[in-house]
Amino acid sequence: MEREKEALLVLTALTILAFVENLWFVPWSPLMVIFAFLAILVPLKYRGKEELGLNPLKRDFLRCIALCFIIAFAVHLVTLTAYPLVLGGFGLRGNVQYDYWAANDRWFEYMKQKFGVEIWFIWLMLFMSVWAPVGEELLYRGYAFNTLIEKRSFTTASTISSIYFGARHVLHLTLSMPTAPIVSGLSYGILVIPFGYIWCYVLYKTESLYSSMLLHGLVNLTSGILLAIQVLP
Repeated sequence: MEREKEALLVLTALTILAFVENLWFVPWSPLMVIFAFLAILVPLKYRGKEELGLNPLKRDFLRCIALCFIIAFAVHLVTLTAYPLVLGGFGLRGNVQYDYWAANDRWFEYMKQKFGVEIWFIWLMLFMSVWAPVGEELLYRGYAFNTLIEKRSFTTASTISSIYFGARHVLHLTLSMPTAPIVSGLSYGILVIPFGYIWCYVLYKTESLYSSMLLHGLVNLTSGILLAIQVLP
């Protein structure tokens, strides 16, 4: 099978799997246990280390990471400012079905009741700071982006991989609660797409997946610490 078709088939199949694993009535939803393992195992099985970008870091990698961290933080600040203003203009602030932040708060409360606050926050921090930088980077950047860019431009390759990246996040929020906040979930997916472009750019410029893993981990860890300060008693 052609490599690009294989990559798109794998991304589609894993997105469908994520759909099933995130359904609120699945006992382990939204932990995505099977997806988490396959997102790591499939790239390692079907691509070599160099094809995945698992190359040594170059001397100037820190410059690229520092610049992109600032960009990612700026995107986050713009989102925190613009998104609530748009919602407020339509009178939708606090509406779980439309307001991502309100839906996210409801999601956290639902997950704490389902798993217990200690287990939930331990898993969340491990997921955000450990698995996501490794699993998501292997699948969406090392495997998908690096395969697509063999025949396509940076813009096309990063767009396709980032759309799949965003789609998985839509499912994560939308399906794991009985209320199914579809518009809020779509908003969440759209909001993370710019970060997909940033991770692709870091990989493209440094030619090392370790760079995008490191930046992804730093951004997620920063967000997780801020979230814990805000939510934990």
